[in-house]
Amino acid sequence: PWETFFISSYFYKNIEQYHSSFFKKTPIPTLILHGEKDTTIPFSYSEKIAQQNPNIILKRIQNASHSFENTHIKQEVIEKTLLFLTKNI
Repeated sequence: PWETFFISSYFYKNIEQYHSSFFKKTPIPTLILHGEKDTTIPFSYSEKIAQQNPNIILKRIQNASHSFENTHIKQEVIEKTLLFLTKNI
């Protein structure tokens, strides 16, 4: 079922309708990585999702935009993701 599940800017623009959906109910450990300089999707939206469920972990990526364009930032994203997977698999 996951091959068709993705999060787009539409999701964030309409976040209020998701307050009782997947993210609120999921028992699956979920990691959200969000750039602090993201001008596409406000960090507060990811905070709101993370507050709905203790299984959701939100990590702020310093100096990162929406696309994690910098090599140093990409390395940080990979490290945080691997650490999360190591702890939750």
